[in-house]
This record gives sequence, C-alpha cells and structure tokens, in this order.
Amino acid sequence: MNLFLGLLNLGISDELTPYERRRAKVFNSCNLAGLVITLLRLSYLWLGSAKPYPGMVLAINGLPLLICGFMATCMIWRYYQTAIAVSFIFFPPVLVVMAFFSGDGALEIFLFLYMLFIFFFLHRRWQILSAFVWIVGCFLVMHFWLPVLRSPDMPPVEAGLSVIDYSFGLLFIFIALYFIKFEVWKFEKSIRDKKEELKRLNAVKDKVFSVISHDLRSPIASIILLLREMNNAGLTYEEFSEFLPNLLGNMEQTSELLDNLLAWARSQIKETALNANSISIARLTQQTLKFLDRTASSKNVLLVNEVPADCCAFADESSISIVLRNLVGNAIKFTPSGGTVTVTCHAAGEYVKVIVEDTGVGIPPNKQPLLFGEGYYTSLGTNKEAGSGLGLLICRDLVEQNGGSLLFASEQGIGTTFSFSLPNHN
Repeated sequence: MNLFLGLLNLGISDELTPYERRRAKVFNSCNLAGLVITLLRLSYLWLGSAKPYPGMVLAINGLPLLICGFMATCMIWRYYQTAIAVSFIFFPPVLVVMAFFSGDGALEIFLFLYMLFIFFFLHRRWQILSAFVWIVGCFLVMHFWLPVLRSPDMPPVEAGLSVIDYSFGLLFIFIALYFIKFEVWKFEKSIRDKKEELKRLNAVKDKVFSVISHDLRSPIASIILLLREMNNAGLTYEEFSEFLPNLLGNMEQTSELLDNLLAWARSQIKETALNANSISIARLTQQTLKFLDRTASSKNVLLVNEVPADCCAFADESSISIVLRNLVGNAIKFTPSGGTVTVTCHAAGEYVKVIVEDTGVGIPPNKQPLLFGEGYYTSLGTNKEAGSGLGLLICRDLVEQNGGSLLFASEQGIGTTFSFSLPNHN
C-alpha cells in the first residue's frame, strides 16, 4: 500500500498549486495503469498466445514500459510539463506501431482515452488543437491504413488480445474518468472552502472597522472632549480631581478594548503560534483579580479567589490571562452592588477546569444562543457599562486553540457560571 501511494504521489510537492497537485496525481495514476496494462499484454503475447510472437513484436509492445519509466523519472525530478508532453507526443504513434506488428486494432480505444486527457492535462489553445490533430491522425492511420499495410505473413489478429485491450481500455477510461471527476470534485470543494474562508475574513474585517469606528472612537472622543473642557475652563486642582475618575475609566475602557481587539484579531489568524508551557492558574487568577479590583470595588462587588495553589495547566499564558480577564470582567459587569464573583479550579482527568461564577442578573434564555453566534451580541451591564461583543468570542477561540473548551450555564436573576477546560500540565 505504501508503495502504491508513493507511486501516486511521485513529484508532488508544496511548490505546486492545489490544482496542479491533483492533476499530477491523476497523471501518476494513469501512468501506473498504463504500466500494468502493458505488462498484462506482454504476458499474454509471450505466454498466453496460441502462436508465439517474434521477439521484435514483444520488444515493440514493451515500448510503453520505457515511456512510462521515463515519465515517472520526469515526475520525480519535477519536470511536470515534460512528462505530459512525452505522453502526448510518443504514446499515440507507439500505439500505432504496436497495432501494426501485433495486428491488434483494439488498441485504438486508448486513443479515445487520450482524447479525454487533452481537456484535463492541456490548457493552452495551441496545445489542445495540436494534440487533437496528432491523435486524430494516429487514429486514422491505425483504423484505415494499417489493415492495408499489413503483410499476410504477419501474425493474425487474436481475439484474446482484442478482449484484453477492449476490457482494460474501458476499465482504464473508467478509472481515468473517476480520478478526474474525484480530483475535480476535491478542487471544487477547496474552492468552496476558500470562498467560505474569504467570507469569514471579510466579516472579521467589517467587525474590526466597526469596532474602530464606533466602540473605540467613542471613548477616545469622550476623552478629547473632557480634556478640551478642562483646558478651556481653567480648572483648579480640586475641580480637576473630580474629573479624574471619569478620565481614568475612559482610558481603562479604551485600553481593554484595544487589548481585546488585538487578541481577537490574532485568534482569527490560524497560523498564529501559541507558546504553551506549564502555567499556574492560581497565579494568573491572583493577577487578574488584582487588575480588576478597582472596577469591582467601584461597584461594591466582592472578588473571591478559591483556586488551589497547585492548580496548573499546559497552555499559553498570555492567551489564558486574556480569557480570565474577560470572564471575570464580564462577571463584574453583570453583577449588581453587593454581589460576588468567585473563581475556582479543579482537576478533571487529563484536563484542568477553571470556573468563574457570579451572583449577577443572569442571561435571558432567549439571549443565550446569541452569545457565541456570528452577530457579536452585546448588552449593557448593571451600571450601563457598554461592550464590543468580542470578549466571549475571544475567550472561546483562545481556549479552543489551547486544546480546551468553553461552556456556560445561566439562570436569570440568580447568576451565571462560565467554565473552561485546559490540558493538565502533567
């Protein structure tokens, strides 16, 4: 099986386009089939014929072996066009010579096969027309002139040889059409996949511009307006201090939005590499809660860290830090004054499960399917905090890229629990 697959993939490399790789695979398949059919014909001429054929006839009928071997060598050395040219230039006249010496007019069926190959392997107009004229000429010679030119002393036509040629010729045509159809289907599928990927990337582009033009522009415009008013009013230090919380809040919102936008854009690039190592969930949770402590305190929301000190996972630290920051930030956003946000962690077989639980307002059942949809669902927090709708999508993508999964459960009026799994560091 490995030998067969190796022969089918001769000369196929990443330098070729997907279509060229498929075309090369079909060419190798046909070359291999031609090799097998030639060996079967030689075996019949040598061993199965009622009357032994002269050595010259056997040698002439063995010429396709040399051509197949040369074409395989061209494929190995990646002379793809040379291999195709050799096939169309030499095989048709060799078939004519074989038919002349063996008296086997059934070989003309392979010329019909080459008529099919013209439209799959050749693409330039002059190549198609030249190959068509060449093959038609060989067919006319084989079909009309050879019977006249054959000497009566030559071996008679054997029905067994014609049966072999017609049977394997039809089988060859079926196999060739199957491979052509299958490879064309795969090529069309790849085109459809590329089209879907382009649509997805176009949606990404539209969302980036939407965030930049609205969600990012608004807080920056507010900061500019606030600073302009402060500059024109000639505020005292005490009056300036009153504006500082709003200014700081706008800056933090802008910074968080930029972080999320960059993280989300990176998560959409499939080739982005992750630096996975053993990381401490306890340490990351402590850093996250410390970072969000001021936000939680301003809403009178209690942050509770119940992550065991030995809770570790094998993942990319920066991406998991973003996940934790988004999930805890969301929990604070939708938790009213006096509520609690708790982070826990425990081992679950080969995975580590991290849980962020809040006592917030919960998510309405009719809105839950929208959280991970394509519409970038967002809603205002308990203090009218706005969002971009990117946070949860970023969390899902980053967790999945780290080999885990993100789940949630919510009950309106009671709270929401988000949990994500990561590979255990062991």
